[in-house]
Amino acid sequence: MKKILIVLTFIIISFIIFYHTSYAKYTANSIWDYYLSSNKFYFESDYLNTKQKTNIYNYWDGSGISFNIKNGLNNQVYTKDDIKYEVTCTIKNAKCLVNNEEIYKTTLKGNKLSEDILYFDIIGDTDIAKVDVVAKATYPYRKTLKATFELNKTTLEDRISYDIENLDNYSNLNISNYKEEDKCVRIKFSSANIKVLQTKNMMNISTDDNGFINEFDININKKDTLSIRFYNTVSITKNDFTVLECQ
Repeated sequence: MKKILIVLTFIIISFIIFYHTSYAKYTANSIWDYYLSSNKFYFESDYLNTKQKTNIYNYWDGSGISFNIKNGLNNQVYTKDDIKYEVTCTIKNAKCLVNNEEIYKTTLKGNKLSEDILYFDIIGDTDIAKVDVVAKATYPYRKTLKATFELNKTTLEDRISYDIENLDNYSNLNISNYKEEDKCVRIKFSSANIKVLQTKNMMNISTDDNGFINEFDININKKDTLSIRFYNTVSITKNDFTVLECQ
């Protein structure tokens, strides 16, 4: 009888140890899963998103194209953990490298607002290219960002050209001076839905009745492109701007 009691006691103790060990593992996993799902995770880019975004670069000169990866929205909103991620780019009938690597792997530092500026290069001579870029967060979170970059080389006339690059909450007005001399350009726009986010190097600034800028001059070096950032509440096109040489 005594032996039976010893055996039963051993079985009960073993069961209790097994139960508490398993429960501890389950609890730890549950806490970790809850932590990952409840904490805000920011793995963002102005050029890539979770859908297949398209970025168009006319007048591409064949050089590398830069893009960014960031872990937050501002200095108060960011992911606290380090994020390990990898980036690839692909193109038909050519080779594409990200930061000179076929698969570029790095870590985005957490506990502060961090941003990595990366670039991709096409190995080979092509006038028109469609490049797919994919960035994957691998640890401790998983999220995929992607985009297509359409690159077009064009024979340029001796002129000033401009286009709009629409991003998430703002847009870039990209003005290219293909002339053989520096030029001053006058930029006009409606300030109702478009607010300029920078005033550096602006001249002859005009404002509307509410005090918002709606017209200014700026110099552009020869054979150079200038990017001016605007905040906009609605999607805008190049038709919302008038860009002319200063008189």
